[in-house]
This record gives sequence, C-alpha cells and structure tokens, in this order.
Amino acid sequence: MNRKQALLTVAVLVFVVVSASGCGSAAETSTEPGGEAAPPAETSIRFSWIHTIEYAGFYAAEAEGYYAEENISVDLRGGGFDEDGNYLDPVTEVLDGEVDFGVMDAGVILSARADGAPLVAVASIYQLHPIAFISLAEQGIERPQDLVGKTVDVSDNSQVVYDALLHSQGIEPGAVQTKVRSDFTVNPLVNGEVDVIDAWVTNEVVELGMAGIDVNTILASDYGIEVYPNAIFTTEDMIANNPDLVERFLRATVRGMQRVVDEPEYSGRLAVEYNEELDLEKETEGSFQAVSLLNPGGSKPGMMTPKAWNATQDIMLEQGLLDGPMDLESVYTLEFLERIYAEG
Repeated sequence: MNRKQALLTVAVLVFVVVSASGCGSAAETSTEPGGEAAPPAETSIRFSWIHTIEYAGFYAAEAEGYYAEENISVDLRGGGFDEDGNYLDPVTEVLDGEVDFGVMDAGVILSARADGAPLVAVASIYQLHPIAFISLAEQGIERPQDLVGKTVDVSDNSQVVYDALLHSQGIEPGAVQTKVRSDFTVNPLVNGEVDVIDAWVTNEVVELGMAGIDVNTILASDYGIEVYPNAIFTTEDMIANNPDLVERFLRATVRGMQRVVDEPEYSGRLAVEYNEELDLEKETEGSFQAVSLLNPGGSKPGMMTPKAWNATQDIMLEQGLLDGPMDLESVYTLEFLERIYAEG
C-alpha cells in the first residue's frame, strides 16, 4: 500500500467512526467540556385532564427509564382544575412558556392556530377517538338513526364530534332532543332521566360493564369521525430552537406507549400510582379498551395522518368553527415521528 492509499484508508476509517458515533441518541453523546456527562435537560408537559390511563405512555417512559436514557427529566403535570376552579389550560401554559409541551384536542389546536397561536402538534396519544354515545341495551339504540326522537345528554367537549356524527348520517339536529350534560356521572342514564349520554369507552363504558349493566355503544370513529382527542403539541419556537429535545422526548414517550400496548394491565398500575383516587380494576380494564386506540392496525404509537387532520378541518369548517381552510402543514409535523421510526 503506498502513502496515498494509506492516508485515504485512514480518512475513511475516521469518517466511519465519526459517522457511527453520530448515530447514537443525544443522551449518549451529550457531554460538557472536559468530557463529563451533561446533566439531564429539564422539560415539562401539561395534560388536558387529571392523571389517568390516557397518559400511561408517559408514566411508562418515566418508570422504565426511557426519559433517563435520553438524558431528560420530564415534569408530568396532571390537568383538570386548580383549587380555585380554574381550568389548567395546556394551550395557555405552553404559549406562556410555563411548560414545553401540552396535550389537547386537535380541534382546539386548529382553533388556536387560526387565532394566530404558533402551536404545532407533534404526535397523538389516541389515534381513534374513544367517544361513544351509549344507552341501556334494553332501549335498542344501536345506530345513529336510532337517536331520532331520543333524549341525548352531550357534554361541551363532545359537541363537535356529536354534531359531526349527526351530519355524517344526514340526521337533522332538531330530530334529536339534545341536552347539555351537567351531571358527569352515569346516573342520568341508569336512572332513566335520559336515553343516551356521551361516554369514553375507556371510562363510563367500563364502569357500567363492571356494574353488570349492559349498554349499547355508538362509537363515532366507526362512522368515519376522525379527530385526535389528545394530540401532543409544542410551539414553533421549541421546534426551531430545541429540535433535539423534542425528538428525545418523543422517542422516549412512544417507547412508553408501546410498552403499555404490549402489556395493558401495566397502565392501570401506573395510573393509580399517579392518582390514588383511581380504581385499579377499572383503570386496568380501561387499559385493554385503550390498546386499539393507541395503536390501531397498520399504525404505530404516536402516529398521525394527513387524512385525520383534513377530516378534522372539514368537520370544523362544516360547523363554522373555522373561517376558512388552513395550511395544515403548519399545524402538525410528522418529521420527528418519521425519523424516530426510521431509526428502529
């Protein structure tokens, strides 16, 4: 081998070594001057509701050390209401810089974006909406057309999906006696005060089943209603200035989601650790119902599709909730998820 060939060989070897070292996660290569490991990057997320199995993927990522492997420390903040009765709004907190990430309904993200908020969805928890419109089995209400002439209790946060369901089936809103739901227990249904209530298949449907009460469910997603109920979002600034942190956070989180898909009963145990007021049996059963929502056939945990975002926009346009079509490529991004899954 002559000198020129030797130098070329050394150069190639150096390139290979450097390239290979660059393939590791940020946690593996993150060091401070002097070669010492950098301290974990701190980040945070505000959930849209109280700690429950809905967020089990995050709990698993923490419990299994996936966040630690990415060299990040994540503050998992439950949602709901504060002591004064004020809603802990993830959108407001993300925009104000109180947290880096939030979880919120895709329609809310679209509305905020239309109002100028620089929010971007980066993943989804449930890829199919768990909302169903349920009735006592003895009533024989099995399909949307059976809602005609019935009394239906619908909570505010289900109204968009409910209206979309009626519209998709050509049912005039006036043909159904719709009421704004004020009692969020299952009592109005069980006591016969109303014929139908809105419910999540991971929550009220499980509760009634455990009580031995047979119900019929009209699942909105079975009728083509596609709205992400709990999209993970951040800001344009976060994506532009801290893309590595976003990717590390999502990589660990989708690993956590896969963990609970593989072992649903694990979700119940984790949820109760974060919220001791939860019922372990109910949360565990709900976890099994959540598997198909977290990872529907042909998909992967966390993924989103242009089809679902377009469907959500169409629903909102039909209901006059948006003034006009939006640039959806600015509303959500798949770049992190695609890169994460390409690695795998």
